[in-house]
Amino acid sequence: MASPVWQYFKVSETDIKIAVCKECEAEIPRGGTQKRKCNTTNLFRHLRVHHLKVYSEYERQASASVKTPSSTQLTVSETFKRQEPYSRDSKKSKEITAKVMEFIGLDQQPLSVVEDNGFRRLITTLDPRYILPGRKYFTDVCLPQLYILIYSTPEHQQERTL
Repeated sequence: MASPVWQYFKVSETDIKIAVCKECEAEIPRGGTQKRKCNTTNLFRHLRVHHLKVYSEYERQASASVKTPSSTQLTVSETFKRQEPYSRDSKKSKEITAKVMEFIGLDQQPLSVVEDNGFRRLITTLDPRYILPGRKYFTDVCLPQLYILIYSTPEHQQERTL
């Protein structure tokens, strides 16, 4: 993100190592010999020494936009909690499990696909917190749920009565 000090300066058109003050057209060195090593220290200093009113305005704007660390940074316990695996009953875990079952059904994959190393690695890469259930869980729990979901729709109930 660019520093807000740039609203008072522009980069020189002839030399990227120089900033031009929009207030007085003074050329201020950006403190580096390469673009990625330049900084804004000299720009702040120029404003503070030569344009105190502008510098005060800048400080007022900057302090109003600063976020407190507590509103943006997680605590250690929150960080660890975000790495814990989902419980099988969590909403996210249920959603992923349902999508895996949908994949198996729509693409006519064998239920054993959930035990394949490549598939397990793919799922772990997509969401490391998700624990992929085994084939037996998909056979005993997910497949019957999918069957009930599909065949409890009105159009399928009419077909079964004919």
